[in-house]
Amino acid sequence: MSEIECKNWNEFKSHLTRYAAQSPERRNELWFRGLGNFHWQLNSTLDRWYGHLFVDDRYRNNKASELVDAFINECQVIGGVDLVTDEKEVEAELIARHHGLPSPLIDWTRSPYVAAYFAYSQWDEKSDKICIWVLDRAKLEPIPTEDYELIEQPDLIIKNKRAIQQRGVFLRINTMRSLLEVLGNKVFTKFVLPIDGHELQSAMSDLDEMLINSTNMLYDLSGVAKTAALRVLR
Repeated sequence: MSEIECKNWNEFKSHLTRYAAQSPERRNELWFRGLGNFHWQLNSTLDRWYGHLFVDDRYRNNKASELVDAFINECQVIGGVDLVTDEKEVEAELIARHHGLPSPLIDWTRSPYVAAYFAYSQWDEKSDKICIWVLDRAKLEPIPTEDYELIEQPDLIIKNKRAIQQRGVFLRINTMRSLLEVLGNKVFTKFVLPIDGHELQSAMSDLDEMLINSTNMLYDLSGVAKTAALRVLR
């Protein structure tokens, strides 16, 4: 794995200048994920929150499917069942993951700026560094194993406003092995950035000028409130 230390937000943006100069085809091969603590691993929420469960309960015995079914049933309470369809359970699964359901899915984005937004907005104040992971799909083995699945079909997020706004793509993990172990270190690059109050303000204000903010990323009233607070209480 290649790890790149950046001095600040502006240095990270200089790396993105080189990224933007690449062809659309090459950029399409790169997925990004931002984390608010550079020590955090690339784990799914199901593994991170319920690691004590046996692998059979989580995967082979369809615990993930049970969670999605429960989500669909609860949607009826608020009249949101029209967001999901029986024909595409995975569509419901992607919507559920974007709203916090524990899942074997790890959400990524095609945009390094969106990934940076999530790294900064979810900053863990116990850490003085955040990170942005880059997954280079061109370096993946040509024949994928059953341990993971890449999900990027546009028709699966057509009802998922958050995923559309976030240029979301997904990776489903079907094993308790770590993602680095499954895919191999060579496919990843990790940018590490220092963070404090000044860097947070600088980066979030810069991203807001690009319309990468809580309003557009979360697409609900809680996101609107966060953007309003950012602009008034800088």
